Amino acid sequence: MGITVKEALKIWPLTLGQVIAGKNGLDREVTSVSVLEIPKETKWFKGGELQISAFYTIANDVESQLEVLNNLNKSNCSGLVLCHIGHWLKSVPQKLIQLANKINFPVIIVPEHIAYIDIITPITDAILNKKKQGINYDLETIHKMANILLDNKNIDHIIYSLSKSLNKSVLFFNIKNECLTTGNNQISEKLINEIKESILTNVNRFIDKNEYIIITSQLTGISILLVPVIINTKYYGTIAILNVSNLKNIDMMKIAESKYACGLAVIENIRLNELRSSVILNYYTDLIQWNFSNEIQAMQKASTMNLNVSRISLILTIEIFKSYIHSNKINNFDLQAKINEIYNYVIEKIKTEKSINYIMTLNNKIIILINDCGNDTKTITYAQRLGNRLINSIQIYFNTPVAIGIGNYQTSISKIKNSYHESLLAIKIGNALFNKSHCTNFQIVEILSLLFEGIDTRQASSAIKKLFEPLERYDAENNSALTLTLKALINCNFKTSLVAEKLFIHRNTVLQRKNKIIELLQFDPEEFPYRLLYELATILEKMVD
Repeated sequence: MGITVKEALKIWPLTLGQVIAGKNGLDREVTSVSVLEIPKETKWFKGGELQISAFYTIANDVESQLEVLNNLNKSNCSGLVLCHIGHWLKSVPQKLIQLANKINFPVIIVPEHIAYIDIITPITDAILNKKKQGINYDLETIHKMANILLDNKNIDHIIYSLSKSLNKSVLFFNIKNECLTTGNNQISEKLINEIKESILTNVNRFIDKNEYIIITSQLTGISILLVPVIINTKYYGTIAILNVSNLKNIDMMKIAESKYACGLAVIENIRLNELRSSVILNYYTDLIQWNFSNEIQAMQKASTMNLNVSRISLILTIEIFKSYIHSNKINNFDLQAKINEIYNYVIEKIKTEKSINYIMTLNNKIIILINDCGNDTKTITYAQRLGNRLINSIQIYFNTPVAIGIGNYQTSISKIKNSYHESLLAIKIGNALFNKSHCTNFQIVEILSLLFEGIDTRQASSAIKKLFEPLERYDAENNSALTLTLKALINCNFKTSLVAEKLFIHRNTVLQRKNKIIELLQFDPEEFPYRLLYELATILEKMVD
């Protein structure tokens, strides 16, 4: 026996909510409240659940949202409460509203400041109050656990309260199998490690069957209850309760409530951490693009987030080599996935580097903000060594060539945008100079940027075409390869034997073609100043492409 959705809407904070669809389904019965973290997984639903979600895993996928709504209806859930609108799900799609109205499935939105815990506790309390007749249930304990949720207590407080209520030692291990708290009890490191091993042994069983498991300690001989903290099939950690040979039914209810409280506390922490990470990423994006009025504003904003950005002096940017992307026909989705893989790898490789301020991805590039190492020479030298090391390790680990650009050293935080822009130019110029992975320092190629930056690409292409036009016209009329041969000579420093090897022709053929090129152009392109013109044209052609 539960309450109806209509009755639930009279309970704070749902009184602040708005039914945006499915008003004809408000008589559906609510027997429990559940957090929908894996929207497409429905096989564990028992019916009657009022589901709460932010749709953060499918915020940009309307078709998946419609599929989830249909699945909830088929599973006899009572309704859907959408939270934090504007953070992940920017707005509720009209298609979702139309479908909910069609199947009479209530969809409720609540103000963005309302937390999951705020909804779950009072609704659960109302359901329990309606069920209390004929049930041997310790309402005082349930209210105590509910109050823990309502007061937004952390994991330490939840475990401490459970330990005190059971009069037993209780521990909590997170998803990484780290012991976060022992409920103020003294537990030996050896026993903690033994419990960790047992959790690792049983973690698949936890996730597949969501079972409580009792083990016997080889060290102490006591029985230990391992309680997996799982909400909607997602594993968030394990509660370990020591010496459980005499647990009663009411104790198991306390454990169940605490388990749920721990799961919700972890979810809330994850949500807050994700929001903080997003805010920090936005700040650094604004920093390298300089979206601030002045340095004081930038420093004040950094201070509110406890970020130390005063020593940032240089940007190093990593990009997958353009020719590799084109030759392997990598689409944008796969490119983003590859960038994310390399990003996670780079984070692991440089996590002990004290001179790294922050690392981020932006526009399919990995950006590393480097702190001042003492002076410009030391900082640029450090960046060059870091870049060379990353190029080699990424090539070996991923078999993927990357281009790295290093911007100039800056002494002002407002000039970091210049270093970022220079790192991008260094990559672009390096791609034109080298037909392979490279780590290019803008300081070295700055002279070329003065020649090419801001050039009209259409005008540049026209000028290049005019230079090679006599050869291209002859090639078209005689089915020859003089243009290809001249470009090969330029790229091979006019070494005839090397060109013959690359074009798979005889050395004498190269010499014959070279003579014909001189005849058509009416000058020798190997001699100054013509050689310089054609070398610059070849570099510019690659940059324009």
